[in-house]
Amino acid sequence: MRNFTRNLIAVCLLTFTFVLYGLGQNQSVVVIHTGSANSKLASSGYGIAYGGPDKIVTALHVVNGKTQIRVVYGRRSADAVVEKVYPASDLALLSLKTPLGIPQAELYQSSPPLNTDLLYWEQPTGASSNSSKTTQITKVSPLNRIDPRLTADLAGFQKALCTDNSQPYPKLETLILKFGEPNIKKAHSGSPVTTGGSSNKVVGLIDGGDFPGTINSVVWAIPATEFKKLLEQGRAPSNPAQPCISQKLYGGVRSDNPFLSADQVQLARTMEAKRENPLTANNGGDNALIFTAEDRYSFEDVYASLDEEDQQYIQDLFESNEQYFEENEQVSVEDLFNSYIDVYFEERTGATIAFPYNAELHVEKEDGFPFSLIQASSPFGGIHMYAMVYQGEDTQDAFEMIEAFDQYLVSDGGAWVQDEDMEVYTENYLNDPDPYYNRQYGMVIYDEDDILTSEFYANQTINYSDFLGVSVEISDWDTLDDQKNERLMYYLMEVCAMLSDFPYY
Repeated sequence: MRNFTRNLIAVCLLTFTFVLYGLGQNQSVVVIHTGSANSKLASSGYGIAYGGPDKIVTALHVVNGKTQIRVVYGRRSADAVVEKVYPASDLALLSLKTPLGIPQAELYQSSPPLNTDLLYWEQPTGASSNSSKTTQITKVSPLNRIDPRLTADLAGFQKALCTDNSQPYPKLETLILKFGEPNIKKAHSGSPVTTGGSSNKVVGLIDGGDFPGTINSVVWAIPATEFKKLLEQGRAPSNPAQPCISQKLYGGVRSDNPFLSADQVQLARTMEAKRENPLTANNGGDNALIFTAEDRYSFEDVYASLDEEDQQYIQDLFESNEQYFEENEQVSVEDLFNSYIDVYFEERTGATIAFPYNAELHVEKEDGFPFSLIQASSPFGGIHMYAMVYQGEDTQDAFEMIEAFDQYLVSDGGAWVQDEDMEVYTENYLNDPDPYYNRQYGMVIYDEDDILTSEFYANQTINYSDFLGVSVEISDWDTLDDQKNERLMYYLMEVCAMLSDFPYY
């Protein structure tokens, strides 16, 4: 089940676009928009001027196999072609077709500074200048050692990366810079990490994310010292080059990408509007918890990103319930695949929560309980999804919140009993350097005739001292029997509850 939680879409995409000024006096950061014959592959990302006049270094997965590449610098732009690729480190060198006179960046030549404030760069959609945010490098290691839990599924992780000439990239042995900054999000691929100050030299290039099974992601950057390998050992791109469709690196879609279809632009604008209106809760202390919309994913893409075990779980959930409703209008697999899931993240803890795209969301303070809940309801009110995040001082605080969340779920006075058809699942890494705990279980209510009337599924996670609780409750099975849209919402909410998690930092 954890693998399931580790796999969404995680969709990972990391292509993005931005014009960035301000690398000291260099002003060397650019936005990159890409397009393809398949409009679904259009995406955006960043790049940095380096390697010679009118040369740009970016992440290979942003541009590989794309038929259209546009580099934006301030209010000017130029088309570009891929000149060299170095797949091992997911790097590409672009050559501009029209000179833009972008100053060349300087590289940081020493060992990457750990636990020191650094800058990464971003730019609002439609803007022509950039801004910086602070982050830190927490670890330098090969990609396959970025987190101890990753070693349990190296084959799955490698499969989730991009492929060039049948070879996955970046290589698992490639040295990377690991980040502990939850605010680095989708569409930051190719954004430089710099030292700041008067020198403002490039330390690395943001590259990815997303272990199989997480909505949000571990964030890593390719060290700037790898740029030399790109220039000296890089080769011409494959012919034809294969676009990256893994959704496991940090790609993103911006509404100002000129290669998007009209529908894609509208979707991107919808998500950008949601990001501008986050949900706010206050769970403990004086610190507000901010839940920001990150991206929207089709259920089909979510399903494709999962391993076979997790796909089978969804099939079993779907098929067993549709057999129960066989006398009424059925929900088809196509209905599910044509539905969407929105992903939110909480800025202080980095927790990620998924909701059906058409669910009405609101925050409510629960009387008698030390937390607020984000509540989502189905169209006819027969299904409810509850999500909450608590930022504690230590792990004991988080376990106390598990007990409080358990009490809330059964506080309606119903005769709740353990669901015998669902085994209680736990995953305990509390003794690891990065403490983590996950518990999943279900409870049900039967009437006097032993007929199921209500049930809920709960997914509870502790990350260090922080707690994330998500639950889906069916308060009226008769509503599911009568309404096709209710059943569709049930499947989407169940998957959303399983996918909600903390990123691995």
